[in-house]
Amino acid sequence: MTTEPPPASPPVSSPSYVVGIDTAVTDLREADHLLRSLAAELALPEGTFGCTHLVRGDRPRIALSLTVASEPVLAAARAKLAGRGYALSDTARTPPAAPSSTPAPRRSPAR
Repeated sequence: MTTEPPPASPPVSSPSYVVGIDTAVTDLREADHLLRSLAAELALPEGTFGCTHLVRGDRPRIALSLTVASEPVLAAARAKLAGRGYALSDTARTPPAAPSSTPAPRRSPAR
């Protein structure tokens, strides 16, 4: 007789901290290169998430963001980036997602 393992629990995410980095870069390839270079120079830990953001308006450009899992890593990255002259946005803390125990409401089929 074989028993199957219990179903895996959904992953519980940890809080994340975000810093936005304003750049003068207007080319996406250059922005990707800058993002990778900054991540390497800042010695960011595994699990850091970087993203590019197209900014429109009077001064079109590509902004960057870095999402890290701890406040000390965020503070160190912010200090290094500010020291290099980057304009930084306010940081945001994203709370961990709580697993939902309430089922999604059922919808009636459209008629």
